[in-house]
Amino acid sequence: MARVEPKRVRRVVQAPAFDLADPAITESQIAGLTWATSGQMAEQIGQLDLTALEALLDAVWSLVDTETVDRFPFQNARQARRNQGGWEESGQVNTGELSQALRGQIGPKIADHLQDVRVPVLMISGRHDRNVPLNHTRQAADQLPQAELVIFEHSTHFPDIETTSLFVETVLSFLNPGPAQKEARPSVNREWATLVKVQQCFQGRRFWSRRHHPAWTRVAVYAEQYVGAR
Repeated sequence: MARVEPKRVRRVVQAPAFDLADPAITESQIAGLTWATSGQMAEQIGQLDLTALEALLDAVWSLVDTETVDRFPFQNARQARRNQGGWEESGQVNTGELSQALRGQIGPKIADHLQDVRVPVLMISGRHDRNVPLNHTRQAADQLPQAELVIFEHSTHFPDIETTSLFVETVLSFLNPGPAQKEARPSVNREWATLVKVQQCFQGRRFWSRRHHPAWTRVAVYAEQYVGAR
């Protein structure tokens, strides 16, 4: 959207995964899931004899249990349990099938067009992200002409859950910069394109209750204020 309709998009908040088929991401996910296992499960993963990375990742997914999957994207075990409570409340299970489907998508790669995105982009990443490695995020940020990379030192893949207050402050400061940073006030229609992304991020998590995701609740309130103005 920011590339093809730059006049309608003022700013973008972007998590780092542009290409889930990237071998670096696959390797990181294999290592991360392995890190989260122990005992017999860890031994079974260690015995896998597959050279193709995607096949190995699929095999690892077939062995891990729900507790392992919930622990994998978090640095803080307490937050992992909190996140697991959200999954249990929703009645859904993270099976890895979505990741598998996205890896198999055929079409133009966003990563090949990053240099064409001319609006400011906030790239967010956890220092200990085992899902999308930090080096991958840095490389993507380097290709974006106006990228701001923020690394959350005490989080993994979900800084919105693990460091909620800092995450909210970071996102809202970027979306609503101070007078020294703020460009000429765009029309509400241009604001709308940016806020659609914010709302989509929040709505994509609606199967969890708002108490499990206070960060996106607060960002969404900001978005809804502009939606109301529209």
